[in-house]
Amino acid sequence: MSELNRNYLRLLDMTCSCFGINKDDVYKNEDIKYTIILILEKYYYFRDMRFWEEFLIKKEETSTYYNKARERLILDREFREKYFMLREQVERYL
Repeated sequence: MSELNRNYLRLLDMTCSCFGINKDDVYKNEDIKYTIILILEKYYYFRDMRFWEEFLIKKEETSTYYNKARERLILDREFREKYFMLREQVERYL
């Protein structure tokens, strides 16, 4: 298993424990998908297409999802708190 895959799986586990959800719910919740997109972008996994395929996002839609995630980070206080909570956890363990 590659380093990217290990880190991605670790991020999914941290996301699930941080938000009290299971892995299936990660793909159903837009806020959590946006949070993961921003975390992956920060840690340079953003451009790997395997990540986008995992979320069933077409290559043409990646910039739209990224822009929506950045917009949510700026405008939504609750979303911002979730993002920084997960980011803090990621920085401790990745």
